[in-house]
Amino acid sequence: MKVKNMMIIMALLTTTLLDAQVALGDKPYIEVNGKSEIAVMPDQIIVSIVLKEMEKGKHGTSTDEQLKVLKEALKKINIPITKLSLAHSNADYIRVKYRKKDLVNKANYNLILKNAKEVNEVFKMFDTIDVYKANIKEVTHSKIIEYKKQMRITATRSAKEKADYLLKELGAKRGLPLLVREEYSNSSYQSNSYNSNNVSPGSPQVSSSKISAKGGEIGFTKIKVTAQIYVKFLIEEEL
Repeated sequence: MKVKNMMIIMALLTTTLLDAQVALGDKPYIEVNGKSEIAVMPDQIIVSIVLKEMEKGKHGTSTDEQLKVLKEALKKINIPITKLSLAHSNADYIRVKYRKKDLVNKANYNLILKNAKEVNEVFKMFDTIDVYKANIKEVTHSKIIEYKKQMRITATRSAKEKADYLLKELGAKRGLPLLVREEYSNSSYQSNSYNSNNVSPGSPQVSSSKISAKGGEIGFTKIKVTAQIYVKFLIEEEL
């Protein structure tokens, strides 16, 4: 008898759950996508600089001496020394074996520049001093995080407005959102890679940063920041 009662209870519960699912599934909804995009000129170009000393006996220019020359050269073209920093917070000179006889001292620095004019001046300056290697490491904007956030907000607002005007034509109105999902968010550089032979030994290599070169001058196109939001809204009747 107890088994029979239990089976009846289970059947009633199953029926109730199925009814609830059907009721929820029967609720009308609308699915919309909102997209937003902005293009901004980069204001942070990070240049990686490597100073290297080759010692054979007592000969060779130290990385300290090279750094001093680099700082003086930056001052001459009005680039603040404060924009130059060690590549890593705990970085110091790296001492490694080279051909089992010589020792190599290396020092890696990052130089933050604000536009193409400064980049061109700096790379021309590298030609005149003892810089082992230099390349454009990153091209970005100082407010890129804020731009991404604003594009997400604008895309969400766009989805809401789209649902409103579509439903208005159908004599209905937007209800609460059932689902909000970010479909796409990105920042990209729309231009070509650039390689230069200005610095020797070893030429600057640019692969991840997208820039363009014309007539020996380095230029940058705008960074595109895009966001796309998918939203599912309940549909309610107009009163």
